[in-house]
Amino acid sequence: MPRARDHTLRSLGAGILAAWLTAPAAAHGPVNVFLMVSDGQGFHAVGATTLYRGAPPVYQDFPVKVAVQTHSASQPAGYDPGRMWSDFGWALRGATDSAAAATAMVSGIKVRDGQLNRSPDGRPLRTFFEDASRLGMATGAISSVPFAHATPAAAYAHSMSRNDYPAIAREGILGDWLDVLIGAGHPGHDVNGEPRQPEPGHYDHVGGFSTWQALQTAGGEGWSLVEAREDFEAIAGGRVPAPTRLLGVARAGTTLQADRRRGADPNRPSGVAPNPGVPSLATLVQAGIRVLERGASGFALLVEGGAVDWAAHAHDLPRLIEEQAEFDAAVQAVVDWIEAPDNPAGGWHRNLVIVTGDHETGHLWGPGTYSDHNRNGVYDPAGPDVFHGYRPLEDRGPGHVPGHQFASRGHTGALVPLFARGLGSERFSALVLARDARAVDAYGPTARGFAGDYVDNTAVYRVMTQAISLGDASPGARPHLPAFRAILPVPPG
Repeated sequence: MPRARDHTLRSLGAGILAAWLTAPAAAHGPVNVFLMVSDGQGFHAVGATTLYRGAPPVYQDFPVKVAVQTHSASQPAGYDPGRMWSDFGWALRGATDSAAAATAMVSGIKVRDGQLNRSPDGRPLRTFFEDASRLGMATGAISSVPFAHATPAAAYAHSMSRNDYPAIAREGILGDWLDVLIGAGHPGHDVNGEPRQPEPGHYDHVGGFSTWQALQTAGGEGWSLVEAREDFEAIAGGRVPAPTRLLGVARAGTTLQADRRRGADPNRPSGVAPNPGVPSLATLVQAGIRVLERGASGFALLVEGGAVDWAAHAHDLPRLIEEQAEFDAAVQAVVDWIEAPDNPAGGWHRNLVIVTGDHETGHLWGPGTYSDHNRNGVYDPAGPDVFHGYRPLEDRGPGHVPGHQFASRGHTGALVPLFARGLGSERFSALVLARDARAVDAYGPTARGFAGDYVDNTAVYRVMTQAISLGDASPGARPHLPAFRAILPVPPG
């Protein structure tokens, strides 16, 4: 085990050793691991969506429920329950970014903000998904935002800057070990899914103009390029054979739906009609599974609901609810696949599903939590604003956006929820660092079933790694790259 990873194990204490000693029995067959991350999802993102829909998401009843501390190596002190509940401004200081948070979940190592699978001293880190590929497992990453963005890219990329989108995208596209890579960020379509004349920057999220041109003309690197909604739906529904490798770029310029500006639709929380030519995240996941399930050694898939974070940054709770509901539907699709009686790869004894957030965004609470005296939309600890106490979201009934108040336009250091079910999920209980009982009361119904126990985000890596160790894989059964391919043979832009 590398020294940095060994150091992290020691820092988490004896609970890690206890977890290994109480490992569940082998699965006697291939296993599948789903890491499903709603970017920016805190307890109240889940709660607001539940109130609007009038029903909880499927994962609310998962048997494993713990909270997660999300700090990066840039803020090594970690979560502090005492300061969280005594100082409303504490959570606004020193929060992680998605690159560092996702890296911790897929590599088990804390890195500095902005770094993507690179250690604080710049060394490339091998990810859980790379390890899974070495065991012969199929692998993939799917997002509602471009796959070059930090969270989905954590499955495959290594960069000192999460913002180097062309190089990050090329690492995924030109590498030979991913089987599925899907996101938005289409060069030839705008935020409404309408055709546009691409400008140079529009190609960044697909690896630059040269990479996109090669994919368009020759399919490059063995990928089947899929763009149209009906083609994704045909693969998802089994109406056409699943390709060997699926590279999907949905016809939307930034996100699948979050940035759209269309006509009115009173049935949507935002009141804005959806992009008609864009597939849902659930459809993308179903299509991805059809590719991945063809392998004989199981698979590992990262799914991101990426635009919950975007909506929270914008203080747009209606769009946040839409994006969270889309993510919840994707989780439901995974559960339906696992529980399908005719699925030979199904069953919870050989599937692990982890649902969590990389960090909380927006410091979302109920109305009246603070007085915004300078009317800038955020809480100013040193300014004229006055904190009145943590208030719950205001339930206004199904179909109505809950009463709420955002206190930040950025990320926070608050705990995020984690729900897990399936093979090895019980191991989270052995990785608990501490308990924050106050959180259970503060987050209300969303925290139903939680005891206030929280783990570090590196625990996700450890649980996933143990899960694949319980299955029967086939090392060397498929080609793969070395741990890191530093230089890719496609010119930038």
